[in-house]
Amino acid sequence: MRIVKIRSVLYREAFRYYVNGNHMQACKHQIITKCNTYIKAGIPLVDSMEILARQAKKKKRKDLYIRIVSDLNMGITFSDSLYKQGNVFPKMLINMLKTSELTGNLTEILDEMAVYYKRADSNNKQIKNAMTYPSILLVFAIAILAFVIFWVVPSFTSMNLRYSRLSFFCS
Repeated sequence: MRIVKIRSVLYREAFRYYVNGNHMQACKHQIITKCNTYIKAGIPLVDSMEILARQAKKKKRKDLYIRIVSDLNMGITFSDSLYKQGNVFPKMLINMLKTSELTGNLTEILDEMAVYYKRADSNNKQIKNAMTYPSILLVFAIAILAFVIFWVVPSFTSMNLRYSRLSFFCS
C-alpha cells in the first residue's frame, strides 16, 4: 500500500514537472549536478550557490541564486530557502532536501534528484519527439478532409444536378 502511494506521488510530481513550464524546468538536473559537484569538492553550500549566481547568464536565474544565497546567509535552511522561491522548485525536491538536511546526506540526495530530473527531461523530449509526426499527420488529414468536404463534394453535387437534368431531357 505504501509503495503505491509513493509511486502515485512520484507520478503526480512528474506530471507537474511536464506541465509547469517555468524557466528552471529545462536545466534543473544541471543545476543540481553543479551544486552537488561543488559540495563534493569541499565548497560550502553558500559559496557554491554564489558560484552558480556568478555563472548564471539569465537575469532571472541570477536573481534567484542571489535570493537563495541571502536566505542561506540569514540562517534559513536550504530547503526552506528553495520553498520561499515560490513554484520555481518542485515540492518533491524541497521535501527530499529537507530529509537530507535531517539525515546529513545532502550529496547522495542531490545525486539521486539529478538522475531523476535528467531522466524526466529525457522522457519529456522523447514524448515530444514521438508526438511530432502524428501531430503533423493529423493537421494534414484535417486539411485534406476540409478540402474534400468544402471543395470536391460541392463540385460533384453541382455536376450531379446538371447531369440529372440532362438525363430527364434525354428520356
